[in-house]
Formats: sequence, structure tokens, C-alpha cells
Amino acid sequence: MSKEEEFKQLNKGESKEETSIPEKEVDKEKENYSPENNKELIEDKLREDLDKLETRPKSLKNEIEEEKKQIKNLKTSGKLSRLLSLAKTKGAHYAVDIVKQMNDPYMLDALHDLLVQEGLSDDIE
Repeated sequence: MSKEEEFKQLNKGESKEETSIPEKEVDKEKENYSPENNKELIEDKLREDLDKLETRPKSLKNEIEEEKKQIKNLKTSGKLSRLLSLAKTKGAHYAVDIVKQMNDPYMLDALHDLLVQEGLSDDIE
């Protein structure tokens, strides 16, 4: 018996109505999906995130600046060690913000690798 015949036999007696999903069960969000709607949702989320960043208290900005100054004077392994410690105590975003202020792509990449290795990368993604 061929695969097609087996398929026909398995589906024998099933009406089209039984195999189709009722429209009532179709998720309305999927039904209304369009690239334009998706783009708007992404833009809204980005605006919210930017607002959160811009409303960061000045004391936190000053704290990050101070940490950056202290870390810049360390050797690479010391920098990573200190940043990992900060990520564990104050959060991965905090450590990443410090590295971004340092404007050091190598250090940012190394920190990201370390955060992934330590299982802390979920906080930043």
C-alpha cells in the first residue's frame, strides 16, 4: 500500500469540518497580524525602554561614573572580576552600563561572554 493510500485510509470518514479549526478559536492577535502592527509594537517597547533609561536617578549615574573610574585603573582580569562581582550584586545591566561608559568594545564583549558563562546573561537580553 502506498503512502498516499495509507493517508487516505486513515482520513477516511473524516469530514472537512472535523479537521478544520473553528474560527472562534483562532487567536485574534494572529488574525490581525501585519508587519506594520509589529513595527508599531516594537517602536512602543523601545520608547518605553528609552524612557526608563532617561529617567535614571542622577545618583545612579554618578555611582556608575565612579565605578567606571575605579575599574579603568585595573588590569583586564581585575576589571572583569570587579564587573562580574557588580553584576552578581547589582545586576547585569549595571555592569554593562559601566562598560558602555568606558567605551571599550573588547571589555563589553568579554563581559558578555563571562555573563553567559555565569548564567547571568538573561538579565541583559
